[in-house]
Amino acid sequence: PEYLTEQGRLAVADFYNSFYDSIDPLSLEMEMQIDRNGHVPIILRADIVTKEGGIYDLKTGRGFSGSADEGDYITQLVTYSIGYYAKFGVIPTETAIIKEKWGWKMPPAKKRKYYHKEWEKVSLPIDESWFPDILNTYDTVEMAIKNNIYLPAKDNDPLCRNCTYRIQGYCNQKVLIKE
Repeated sequence: PEYLTEQGRLAVADFYNSFYDSIDPLSLEMEMQIDRNGHVPIILRADIVTKEGGIYDLKTGRGFSGSADEGDYITQLVTYSIGYYAKFGVIPTETAIIKEKWGWKMPPAKKRKYYHKEWEKVSLPIDESWFPDILNTYDTVEMAIKNNIYLPAKDNDPLCRNCTYRIQGYCNQKVLIKE
């Protein structure tokens, strides 16, 4: 709907005004890979990697309402840090979630109307001490997949594009290659 399109425009303008001067991107959607000694490698793409060595993950969905220290987001940022370390040999200088905060109003029609409120950056200081626990989590998940407890997404399923096991030779779906 036009209303949400306008909210998107406002969100982009607000992001630009809030972060343009403080983020100097080296790469957007930087691909990194974590090789795991005989285990399935982890292929990931970080939303923004800066020239100064920062990693920023953008959260734009209206459903993201929790704090940035929730387990899934810590796992994601630590995984990006491991990938960054594997690629560059150093720990990122900063890891953060930049989340869009949405609000809603209840107009007389009694249907919620969502609007962009603001962007919030929440940094999580990550060092190498986090790496073993997160890598063990991936080993556990991989073992569960191999034992058919969790199954990778089926080829051509909408979830397939988000499956970290989508690598050549493991399933029939080829890795998406950005041109």
